[in-house]
Amino acid sequence: MIYYIYNHDDKLIKIGETGRFRVRMLALRRDGFIDAAVLAVHRGGTLEEKKIHRAFNHLRISGPGELFLPAKDLIGFMELHHDLAYLPSYKWFNESRGDPWIFSRLFNDNLDVEQPTIAEYLAERLGHEL
Repeated sequence: MIYYIYNHDDKLIKIGETGRFRVRMLALRRDGFIDAAVLAVHRGGTLEEKKIHRAFNHLRISGPGELFLPAKDLIGFMELHHDLAYLPSYKWFNESRGDPWIFSRLFNDNLDVEQPTIAEYLAERLGHEL
C-alpha cells in the first residue's frame, strides 16, 4: 500500500510504500517522524510508488526520505486516490484515537461530524491556503 504522511516539524509530505503498515509507522517514528499525521493510503506497491514520485518530482525535496512539498496537485491526488480499505491495520490505528498521528477525517467513524479535507487540514497547519 502507498501512504502519505505529513510531518509537522518540516512541513513536508513523505510518500512511501509498505506491506506492513503498523511496523513501518513505528519505524518512521524512530526515524524522527514524531509530530506527524497520516493523510491518505491506497492500493499500490513499489512500481506505483515510483510512478507517483516521478509524477510529483517537481515538488520533491533533494536528499533522502522521499519528501515532497505540500501543493494543490499532490493534495488533489491524495484526496482522489485515498481508500481506507487498503489500511490493513485499521483496527489498531482506529483504537489509537488520541494519537497525534491520526488525521481524524480518515479514521473517524462518526459521519455526523464534518471532517476537514486534506487541503483544509494542511492549510490550517501551514497557516495559509494551498
